[in-house]
Amino acid sequence: MAREHFLEGKDIVVAGAGVAGLAFALNLQKQWGDNARPPRVVVFDRDKREVDLRRQGYSQTLSGIKEDTGLVVLKQLGLLGKVLDGAVMTDAISKFTIWDKDWIASPSFNVPAYGDMPTSAVRIPRRVLRMILIDAAEAAGIEVHWGVSCEAPECLDDGRVEIRLRTADDGGGTQSTTTKCDLIIVADGANSKIRTSLRPDDTLQYTGLMMMGGVAEFPDNAVPDHIRDKWGMVLTDQGVSCFLSPTSQMGYHWGLSWREQSPRAPPTTWSIEYTQSLKSEALQRGRVIAEPFATIVERTDPSTIFIMAGMDKRPFSHEHLRGVVFIGDSNHAFSPLAGNGANVALKDGYDLAEQLCKASSMHDAVSQFDRESVPRAFRTLDRSHERIASAHTTQLDRDQFTDGSGANDFLVGQGQS
Repeated sequence: MAREHFLEGKDIVVAGAGVAGLAFALNLQKQWGDNARPPRVVVFDRDKREVDLRRQGYSQTLSGIKEDTGLVVLKQLGLLGKVLDGAVMTDAISKFTIWDKDWIASPSFNVPAYGDMPTSAVRIPRRVLRMILIDAAEAAGIEVHWGVSCEAPECLDDGRVEIRLRTADDGGGTQSTTTKCDLIIVADGANSKIRTSLRPDDTLQYTGLMMMGGVAEFPDNAVPDHIRDKWGMVLTDQGVSCFLSPTSQMGYHWGLSWREQSPRAPPTTWSIEYTQSLKSEALQRGRVIAEPFATIVERTDPSTIFIMAGMDKRPFSHEHLRGVVFIGDSNHAFSPLAGNGANVALKDGYDLAEQLCKASSMHDAVSQFDRESVPRAFRTLDRSHERIASAHTTQLDRDQFTDGSGANDFLVGQGQS
């Protein structure tokens, strides 16, 4: 790297210590090297360091079948070994299954891993992946501040950006300060406050899909045989589907989904009565699915039960923004059925850091990042809409349960995203 790099000695704020934000911070440090005075990077996250089971209790697919997938990024960051150790399932593509409502399973298929990658895909609990990235950032000396929200960025006359930092205090109130930086990387999620400030009309759109679920616990390894060592989708001809995936040797995440005209918001406070009502609703909506569906619902840990509306958002480029770059869900949001959000977020963070390190100007770096990231996000968004349609049809194609085409068609798009 040339000594006169445009970011040498500059201040960079990363808003969000999730997958995209930490992948960016880690790769910027890795790619920068020792040839110039590095920029000062500070990460702020509105959440606490501890895990919220309703937000972090499920597992995710990390793919390794193409160069631009999540496992390849983690290998480049030196974290592949930790991810494999933390995974609840390896060779996950060969274990993906589509069941019908009577648990008749489609034949399995496989896709070879990219290059010398040891596996084509893994399933890993979101909380585990999060902690791997947090531990790596802390070990690298990256400065992370928890419980601090970044809001209301303002571009100053000198080219810098001023940001309001809002910190929750012990009394339930907040304290507000400001900081200035030369570049802010926005990775504060699908409900980004910074995007709302700078792009107020660029909002999440309801996909017409509602989902509820949780994590069922099976002590003494009493996982039902239908789902043991598998993950996938139960498809019915009634417009209802159910996603299933292990979160541990004893836990299985499930998510029942259906079409609904208007979105429903989760409650601001959760009660025992409300979680029980969601269980009852799941049993009613999923009554067409044979056992062990009812057992899975009944075995669900109440602290993990959730209800959510499937929302998504189209990606955008940065030609009209100065000193601000949006990555991950803050730029583009996908419904859970996209199955590719973590992969795209990791690649966003990694690629932006790489472009900033090797480009000769901020404009060139961000332009090249947009040329790569925006089409990638659109591919995942399109695939998500296809999956929503195929998973909630009332005219189920029976051939997919005999020739394996259903599992292949439903899942392989993830590798193409």
